[in-house]
Amino acid sequence: MERTDEYVQTIASVEDMPAIAKDIVSMYCTDNDIDEKDIFPSVWNDIIDELYIKLFKPCNRLLKTDSNLYNQYDKDKVDYVYKYIYKRLCNNHCQEVCQKGFIDMIGIDKQTLYNWASSTSFDLQEKIMEDNEQSLFALMKDRRMNPMKVLPKLNRYHGWNMPGARGEPDKRKVLTAAELPKLGGGEVKGIDVVGDGE
Repeated sequence: MERTDEYVQTIASVEDMPAIAKDIVSMYCTDNDIDEKDIFPSVWNDIIDELYIKLFKPCNRLLKTDSNLYNQYDKDKVDYVYKYIYKRLCNNHCQEVCQKGFIDMIGIDKQTLYNWASSTSFDLQEKIMEDNEQSLFALMKDRRMNPMKVLPKLNRYHGWNMPGARGEPDKRKVLTAAELPKLGGGEVKGIDVVGDGE
């Protein structure tokens, strides 16, 4: 608890948070005898909770608008935290960048991200999904990991390995019902169709 108070006292703005977030991760790994470069995903989830408890919950006010009107989050501050803390910590520790991890870390409601996406040009949710794909692709290329553990997520959330999901769209003309060949008689594209018993 003393360490949490110490962190809070040294933070005056979101720009002060990256170094402290990094320190919290290092201290967690030291205290729990974990190699910081080899953190299991379930342990990473606990580290995300630790960041919320020790940094973002006590400093929640710093993520709000300066006027604090309606207790609203400041988009620029939230974006800063995403880019310079969450995304960088995930990439530095070979962890998946995902929306759930980010909202768990800072304590923001998922609905807030949806509201921003639907009402303004600020779409943090879309940015997180793009970075999610990039982080999963990097994990898939990591020689220490079996790519088949990552590929199902890329298939499900980003359309990998699905026909037409990657590359150029199919340019073939779709035929109407009238243009489809009739079965059971005549010639179809230069092929004679032979009827039953003939």
